[in-house]
Amino acid sequence: TAVVYTSARRQGQEFTTDRARLAAAVDRFVPRGGPPAPTPFAAERTAAGGVPLGSGNATCPGAGARPVIQAMQNAANVLREWPGLRKTLVFISPFTVELRPDAIETAEDIRGYGAVLAAMQEANLSVYQYDPRGLEVGVSLADDLMMFSDATGGRTTRMTNAPWDDVPQMFRENSSYYLLGFQPTDSRRDGRFRSIEVRVNRPGLTVRTRNGYYARVEERAERGSRGAVPSVLDAAIVGGLP
Repeated sequence: TAVVYTSARRQGQEFTTDRARLAAAVDRFVPRGGPPAPTPFAAERTAAGGVPLGSGNATCPGAGARPVIQAMQNAANVLREWPGLRKTLVFISPFTVELRPDAIETAEDIRGYGAVLAAMQEANLSVYQYDPRGLEVGVSLADDLMMFSDATGGRTTRMTNAPWDDVPQMFRENSSYYLLGFQPTDSRRDGRFRSIEVRVNRPGLTVRTRNGYYARVEERAERGSRGAVPSVLDAAIVGGLP
């Protein structure tokens, strides 16, 4: 596990199996724009004997999204180097994006949100977002669109004062899953979003998948290259197995 901050990045921790180092990195968390404060949920976590999983900067909705996008893309780029196996990004923040993946059309959004979602897709990375604000009065669950978790097959936990209750389910989902492959009927390499819907005919099941993917962008062939280029499906099958 690694702990990454969207600001004060030196406070984080590179990949390690040392839980003490990870806990120390989490305890260095300081809300941006305010005085030093204990790690969120520190008292409850200590009382329950739990082990911290990670932290993030509490970026308010509507604030500049660039640090969040950059941190997510950096994480996806690193994890993309390990093909196969599902990876998890635990995103602890009230940050929200009022934008659907299929509505990313402007050049600025494509360079920002589109690029990071495409990187997560290639890294087989799922985002699980935990909103630390807890219960709020006068707020609807439908007020915010949790784009990152919806687009990557993760889930969002919010409007609860015990977000850690959903952590065991996150581990279950990432310990047992199916890998499905298909040949798209739309072969255009235009970089646009393609929606995906997976249905099952067994009652009582909940299917959690990515809601789509970004088509590849047409690239110019390099001079001097020889041999057949593997298809997108072939590359996905080869890279998706441990």
